[in-house]
Amino acid sequence: MPDPRLILYFPQSNASYELKPGDETVAGLSELCDLDLRRYFGGQRLRTISRLHFKIVYIEDGGYAIVDLSSLNGTRVNDEFLLPGVYRVLRNGDYITLANSEEFVIAVVADVSTASEIFADVPRTQTLQIESPSDVGLRYIHGLDQFVVDGHRIPHSHLSPLEHTLLRYLYIRAGRICSYDDLARNVWGYQRLDAVQNNTISKTVSNLRKKLSSLSDGSGHKYIATIHGRGVKCRLLPAQPAA
Repeated sequence: MPDPRLILYFPQSNASYELKPGDETVAGLSELCDLDLRRYFGGQRLRTISRLHFKIVYIEDGGYAIVDLSSLNGTRVNDEFLLPGVYRVLRNGDYITLANSEEFVIAVVADVSTASEIFADVPRTQTLQIESPSDVGLRYIHGLDQFVVDGHRIPHSHLSPLEHTLLRYLYIRAGRICSYDDLARNVWGYQRLDAVQNNTISKTVSNLRKKLSSLSDGSGHKYIATIHGRGVKCRLLPAQPAA
């Protein structure tokens, strides 16, 4: 039986990159990367991809897994945002989206001759299936650009544009502490924290919590935590009680 291989197909440039068993491939915008994405992508938004964006490793049972390398704007497999440092097994027909942009899509295939066929069949507006209000957790439906908290969809009119942007920024970086400097730069668009007051950020975070809790009691504090003196952190699931 031939060794398994994995091919990354780039529809924008009609090019492919093959990984072989044993390979560990780091991808990003750097000549130090095994896979320099500047060879496959272009355009003004290219800088939204990180220098070290993701890594793919071979796993012993004959497959491959991808992990986000704490990239600035995130990595998605199908409609699932990857948590930094958490591996996700790749399967034939998956598609990888970088920096939440349809300009930076990579199809995962086993045979390059079928790559364009598989990519054409990929649903571009997949949504999460919401089973019931008893579902626990914070989720994001990419095709609708909409959040779900504990099974309740958050209406677009429920959050202000700034609150929605803040929630998306925190969600993509779930599990990491986002400093006030990070939020000032990447949510408010200022280069320095002194351009936006700390209490302005704190007030917006507080309003976001209240609006989440109005849909599911207590969810604001369950999923959006302020870490005193350090910043703000998003949780996708409620914190587990200490043993």
